[in-house]
Amino acid sequence: MRAVIAGIWAVLACCVAVFAAAPATAADTRRLALVIGNAAYTDAGRLINTANDADDIAASLQRLGFEVTREKDLDAVSFGSVVAAFVAKARGAEVALFFFAGHALQLGTTNYLIPIDARLADEFAVKRETISAQDIIEQLEGAARMSLVFLDACRNNPLAERLKKSLAPAGRAASIGRGLAPINTRGRDTLLVYSAEPGEIAEDGVGNARNSPFAQGLLKHIDTAGLEIELMLKRVTAEVRVATNGKQQPERLSKLQTEFYFKPGQGAGPPSSNDAELARLRAENER
Repeated sequence: MRAVIAGIWAVLACCVAVFAAAPATAADTRRLALVIGNAAYTDAGRLINTANDADDIAASLQRLGFEVTREKDLDAVSFGSVVAAFVAKARGAEVALFFFAGHALQLGTTNYLIPIDARLADEFAVKRETISAQDIIEQLEGAARMSLVFLDACRNNPLAERLKKSLAPAGRAASIGRGLAPINTRGRDTLLVYSAEPGEIAEDGVGNARNSPFAQGLLKHIDTAGLEIELMLKRVTAEVRVATNGKQQPERLSKLQTEFYFKPGQGAGPPSSNDAELARLRAENER
């Protein structure tokens, strides 16, 4: 499997190089999105909301004019192939958006997105059975003019716990971090958004909720006309903090130099209805 995945990335690199030789036209205003929801994990149980999150985010993006590729329950080979095809397609596009809901883990300082067939029996299995988030971001940055990456993948992860136990005898268990690690982006118009702060766990959904708190916040504000993405994410952060009683807070790394609106229009609408509750949480944290 490792050889197959390596071959996929090698082909992708060649494709990107070929496309790079051809100048992108100024008229290329395509907005593309790849939305993945992994739920049916073979060795980690089924996640409650990830399929719903991907379905609903994909539907919203389609309404907003994105050309959306929607995938679910990808194994390692399919995951690599889907990403490679999307990056090649995104060459020269105005915006390439990647949204992933599912399991991920931090090993050392690297984040890996986990396909549904991963077992992660030992450290050597990580690179064979997972997809590096850093690799995806770098490939997107080399393709589209703007890269928007959303990772709702900081859930409590049984596979990470198994891997940690296998590393314990060698004193390497500490290399499996809680949540995800910060990622360095290189593109001048790149935005990376975590559903929870680096090193923290995100919720998959509470009770009968259809969506995770992060996806629910996105879905509430993504359709607001005239709301620039940085301001939108501030409102999403407020929604998530209130929904989780202050336990979860999204974090973003922005190198955007260009303003971006999911839905251009006049006015950004009223502020979040949760502002008062957010103020209460802040006051409690300062005590």
